[in-house]
Amino acid sequence: MTFPLGRQYPLRIAILPRPAAARLLVALLAVAAVIAVSPAFDAALGQDEQRCAATALGQLSDPTAALEASGRWSTADCESELRPGSEARHFEFEVAAAGRVRIELTSESADPYLYLFDSDGNRLADDDDGGQLLNARIERELEPGTYQIEATTVGGRARGAASFALTIGFVEGCEIIPLGTLQPGTDLAASGTWSHQTCGSRIVVAHPARNYLFQIPEPGRVRVDLTSTNGDPVLSMATPEGAVIGANDDGGIGNNARIEKFLPAGAYIVEATTYSRGGLQPLAADFELFIRLIDELDRQLLPAPKVEALVVPDRVIAGEPFTVHYRVGNVGGGDLHEVAPIVQVQGYGPGSTGGFIRQWFYNLAVTESAWSAGSSYHTGDVTASGSSETLAGVAAQEMTLNRPGRSWVLVALFVLDEERRGVSYHSVWKHIDVIDGATFGPLRVRVDDSTFEVTAQSDADGEVTRTVTDLADREAAVGILQRRQAVFAAGVRSVLLGGIFDRPAVSRLEELRTGTVPVPGDPDFPTGPTPDSVRAALARDYLMSVTESGLAGSHSAGLLIDPARVEDLVLVSAQNASRKYAALASSWRNLQSRLAGGAAISYAEALALLSQLRYAESVLAPLIDAGELVRSARTDDEGWDGAVEEQLSEFAREATCFGSVRGLAGMLALADGADPAAALDLDAELRLALPLFGYLVDNAQCSITEIDDENDQLLSTLGISPFQALQLPGYRFVSTAPADEPDPHRLRILVRVHEDGRVEHAVELANGRRILPQRRFLEADSQPGAQHSSSAVQLFGQSIGVIRSIRDAEGRILLSFLASDGAHIEPRARILPADASVGVWLRTSQIEVPPATPTLAAIG
Repeated sequence: MTFPLGRQYPLRIAILPRPAAARLLVALLAVAAVIAVSPAFDAALGQDEQRCAATALGQLSDPTAALEASGRWSTADCESELRPGSEARHFEFEVAAAGRVRIELTSESADPYLYLFDSDGNRLADDDDGGQLLNARIERELEPGTYQIEATTVGGRARGAASFALTIGFVEGCEIIPLGTLQPGTDLAASGTWSHQTCGSRIVVAHPARNYLFQIPEPGRVRVDLTSTNGDPVLSMATPEGAVIGANDDGGIGNNARIEKFLPAGAYIVEATTYSRGGLQPLAADFELFIRLIDELDRQLLPAPKVEALVVPDRVIAGEPFTVHYRVGNVGGGDLHEVAPIVQVQGYGPGSTGGFIRQWFYNLAVTESAWSAGSSYHTGDVTASGSSETLAGVAAQEMTLNRPGRSWVLVALFVLDEERRGVSYHSVWKHIDVIDGATFGPLRVRVDDSTFEVTAQSDADGEVTRTVTDLADREAAVGILQRRQAVFAAGVRSVLLGGIFDRPAVSRLEELRTGTVPVPGDPDFPTGPTPDSVRAALARDYLMSVTESGLAGSHSAGLLIDPARVEDLVLVSAQNASRKYAALASSWRNLQSRLAGGAAISYAEALALLSQLRYAESVLAPLIDAGELVRSARTDDEGWDGAVEEQLSEFAREATCFGSVRGLAGMLALADGADPAAALDLDAELRLALPLFGYLVDNAQCSITEIDDENDQLLSTLGISPFQALQLPGYRFVSTAPADEPDPHRLRILVRVHEDGRVEHAVELANGRRILPQRRFLEADSQPGAQHSSSAVQLFGQSIGVIRSIRDAEGRILLSFLASDGAHIEPRARILPADASVGVWLRTSQIEVPPATPTLAAIG
């Protein structure tokens, strides 16, 4: 049993709502009509000069006989009137009676190009590759009269002499085939074969097509199905007068087409065609056509799965993830499990050069208890209805839109049969405004001893303009560095501070800190927001906790380590982390209150807030979570083998971003007075005694590795590049801990062109390891001279720099590397040609990049 519901699962991602498909068909028909009756822009071309003599081929009158000619292109021939540098031969023929005429120009050694003119020299049509392989074909309705042909080539005289053959004849099988009158309970059916010799579609002539006529005596709902096992069916329907009724591709099961419409009594024409692109289709494909009346009451008893609601923000920032909430359900009268076993939900957004790009999908099993008649499932309160409920697997998703301006999001619901073919499809979409940065203001900020007013506003194209005004002298010019500091401070206030307690990690910290007394005095927080600043704070916390626990001394004295003492260490560390967070939360609320009273946020306060937030989310959150796990294990009779085991496994999965020992060694090198060798020896024993301890340390380090991308994303919304962030006072991390001079990294920049024109960047180390930055694509429409920087290239959790690329006026890409110390490194071989092969990684010559040591600037 199948049921109709819009278009089905497309193998080719080109989803159009039915109204859009109809509009497309109207447009194509209109274009075809214009071509048929209007001369082209070059209509008079050749009239001012004597055209080369045309060979008369005679009159085309017999429907079964063709006019033929053959010859050879050589340098002795005339030059083409429309393709300078190419030889051309000209022919003339007459059409005795109106009909559909096909003209074919073939050659085994050249690439033919064909032009058709009327008797006055007006160009009617041209073609390249419309026939098989590289051969040319023109097919169109011609009225009685005289016509002229230019037979020429692509490539010109440089390709040398070549033979050709020309054939002109009427096309058979273009007549409309009557199927009769459609009656209830009786289907109309037809079958046939599409081939390269089949009459071309009246919409897209390169697609072979058959046309059929049927009548319905009474108004009713009609379903037309076009199926094929090896073709790609496409349907269109119109009245005999040419009024378009509908069009469909992939509306049936799999690639098959379906149109279902309520039609008034009357006659209708159906065109049954197939996609025929680039020689990918078979030489011949069989098809079947079925037309039937649908009982609307019976149809209402079938299942009808739909996307019932879609909620996304009205405005998002380019490149920033946002949440998509939706509601799906079965609004029909039948249970879905009787029809299909799988439901698939997909999310789409626009591609970089147009079209649809799927950003996420998941499958759900259809059971007797789920997807029954009238069922409805929501992803959250914002999409809940009075009768909807939650269903395992139906969850909110994240999406990202990268191009500023008017955009959209589409959520689609597919029903799949046992062979994963589409049975039905339904989708809902919503427009979203995408802006290229955060908007706010006017906000007051303080930089040094000056107070500024900062605004960020977007225009209709999504482009954000930031204005910084000195309140002491509104006409005064503001220096570049002060401007960036002011924008940074205003951005931190607007983007982070306002919703700081709604952030998932902070919200959980709020739940767990209830009743916690803030740590007294001035806690040791990071002095900057970069990974090394936070990592140095973690190193100090780590060494202090281990030392104060007495475990370091016990280990040095040769005592065996008791897992219970390691649990105590985790509990004490978690309690200290909770008290530190309580102090931070108190200071953030005080700052919110002060700003609400009209005060200005200072640059120093904004920098401290960002640093504290990164520390809280990356270090304090996993510490407090680890303490909760220890408490759970101690209250469970089965200890770590009880209910906490699954939570421990999840905690462990979040701690696998890089080698823990290598990462820990680098972290300890940031702490003053640390003995890395002794600390690593003790760390290995603590991990063996209590695996949770190792997961905790690694979890925090993994979280820290994400700070570069988080900072990069924030700075991007404020119009500040990672390189410009280096100039912000206090942003860099500088350690006083002594360090050995590390070896430079030897690497090559990798680059490849995708089919959509985007250029992807990566680096390859000397040992063959490939590193893909999170933001690594240069868009296909990037302007010449515009500089692109990737997000941070991270090695063992530390940023070693960013890849930079610039498109020049010739379309080439110039590659370089900006190291974390600010050094700009250009490989000897660094230019990607404009005609580079698609899908192939190309490598620059090798360069040496300074490592991200504690004394180097961390790129945000």
